[in-house]
Amino acid sequence: MKRWMTVVLAGLALTLVGCGAPPSEAFGLSLSSQGTVELRFGRCLGGWDIWVRPAGDEATRSVWAIREDRGSGRAAGHLPPVIVVGGETPKGWREVTKLSHPLESGVRYTVHVGSGEWYQEFFDFTVDELKPGYVLDFTHNLIPIEEFPTESACPTKSPSSAS
Repeated sequence: MKRWMTVVLAGLALTLVGCGAPPSEAFGLSLSSQGTVELRFGRCLGGWDIWVRPAGDEATRSVWAIREDRGSGRAAGHLPPVIVVGGETPKGWREVTKLSHPLESGVRYTVHVGSGEWYQEFFDFTVDELKPGYVLDFTHNLIPIEEFPTESACPTKSPSSAS
């Protein structure tokens, strides 16, 4: 019994390591020419929730949040390559907290992207760190948008394959 349990646990650990959580560089932040904050995804990630709130105070309510809309009959699937904070809600998602005003200069925010226990990514930033034409990556370096590996064609389910 003990050997069987060891084999099962080792197999599970190898599976989790093989799949791996997405790297922290999987998404970054940019500022549009209109001054809106954009989340840019460097990989086709699945997720259940995304939120933005002032950093450092976990009791503070999110200033903007979206969540996979499991009851909509539409599959959220992968996140689109760019999501505008407070902008149009992606298909298969619902806005949980509507952005009441643009994110403020001088305020430190935390953005969270997660899918339950599978992964949780947190990233602190200020709007002042963002610059149009550049992506603020997880090392807090600004890199040109064209050099950021945004996934341009996330696979989607065709109507015939949707279940």
